Amino acid sequence: MVTNWLPLRLLFEQLVKELSGPAKEIAKGILKRLKKFRILVGLLISLSIFEKSELFAKKLQSRQATASLALIGSRALCDFLISMRSPEKFLELYHEAQESAKRLLIEEPTPPMPKKMPSRIDNGVQAHVFKDYSDLIRKDYYEVLDTLISAIRDR
Repeated sequence: MVTNWLPLRLLFEQLVKELSGPAKEIAKGILKRLKKFRILVGLLISLSIFEKSELFAKKLQSRQATASLALIGSRALCDFLISMRSPEKFLELYHEAQESAKRLLIEEPTPPMPKKMPSRIDNGVQAHVFKDYSDLIRKDYYEVLDTLISAIRDR
């Protein structure tokens, strides 16, 4: 899935050397993002989730699409997304991202430091602290899946 990642990174490294002005700053920004683990894991998760959604959208746009096929397809897509909402599937995708990151020389970051609430709005409840970076990504993963499943069911 990430076969073009390294050549793309090399291209932007070359562009940073050759360009000047605003174009150079844009290339620097893209290069900086290509070196982040969060972007890589987000891309891999997005591909695994939205690949089926894209196939379904193409079928809906065909001339042969009917209301009954749309209903069957939306139920199948919803079932697929529900099957993706498991700890095992998340860990599989996360480990794939870790392996890709090692090959691409991208370091896995640590979770952000917990922020201390100002005392005037602190009600004594401890803020959630993520044990590791996968917990932070897991939260986003489930949130995206829940949003997609809800949106499909509402239509």
